Amino acid sequence: MVSGDISIHVENNNHYSDLVIMLEGVTTVSMQHEVGVKLQSTQTFLRLSQKTRIDSPGIFPFTFVIPSALPTESCSHVVSDPLVRYAHTALPPSLGGKTPCATESNKTDTLTPNAVQIRYCIKATLQACQQDHEPVLSTIREIYVIPTLSSERPPPAFTPARSDSDKPSQLALEKHKSPMKAQIVRNIFRRKEGRLVSEVLQAGPLTMHLHRQRPTEATIPLRLRYYSDSGVHPRLHNLTISIRASTFFGLSPSPDISYQNQSQQSSVYTKSLHIATQDMSNTTWEATPCLTETDPQIEMKYEALVPVSFSLSPDRPFVPTFHSCVVGRSYELEVRVYYQVGRETIFPRRITTTLPLVITMSNR
Repeated sequence: MVSGDISIHVENNNHYSDLVIMLEGVTTVSMQHEVGVKLQSTQTFLRLSQKTRIDSPGIFPFTFVIPSALPTESCSHVVSDPLVRYAHTALPPSLGGKTPCATESNKTDTLTPNAVQIRYCIKATLQACQQDHEPVLSTIREIYVIPTLSSERPPPAFTPARSDSDKPSQLALEKHKSPMKAQIVRNIFRRKEGRLVSEVLQAGPLTMHLHRQRPTEATIPLRLRYYSDSGVHPRLHNLTISIRASTFFGLSPSPDISYQNQSQQSSVYTKSLHIATQDMSNTTWEATPCLTETDPQIEMKYEALVPVSFSLSPDRPFVPTFHSCVVGRSYELEVRVYYQVGRETIFPRRITTTLPLVITMSNR
């Protein structure tokens, strides 16, 4: 619910008619064409209004209830999957510009490109009695909107497709079934040492609390498996955790969740933030005999399950994961493990694993 007052003060006698108050949500996307021409697309996805008869100056209250879902006519273009329309009619968050939670060291939303803006505002227009005259007065006030969880409308369980080969039906899954693998070799003769497999197990949505001025903490399991040829396992040093925010945007509505398949009519802006470093020198490996017919050289299999802990600060410019008709935001968690094998004394090697991360907001 958004409520307030419109105050009207005049010095001269004027003839009044109606005071029209509107709450609008507008998405603006600007892109540079390859020939240098600047193109811009504007979509009004929400418009609520109320009209009041004005007989004299004074203070006039207003109240609007912002819905958790947009009207169906706000997404009338062709979509490749019903889940896409479900996502496109969810209320998008304010995006771009200065956020109310910005601090002196973080005044702007560094995760959003300047080409994208999602703005909500209150507009008040005082209309003259004569319909052929221009309105005598108009004012505007921007408001900041962050959608929170709704039991009637849970967040859609899918993330953007990362390549043109992804089928729309695959967008309905929030799974990451591709662990990272690295072949370990040593010295100039590239002697095979073994194979390291790193996998971040699936985590549920990460919920940030709007009214709690403390970090949002989370822990997810990282599973490491090492198939050794020599009977020794790597020495683990540390791991770093980063969150990568991708903002997808285009000049025309997208039929899919991915905005990367429209070439010149769309773009993606990616920004990574380092959020944690964790020591792994005390990690314990568990060894089990590994007898396989496919690879008889593998002698031992080592496994380690590492809890990866991180926190998101409340003054960071995060918004909930969303996918609208022309703008979308998704997140990925990137975990880099640094290790050494054998008697190596040079720089440690690393293996990087990514995991889709859904961020939601709660007002509790």
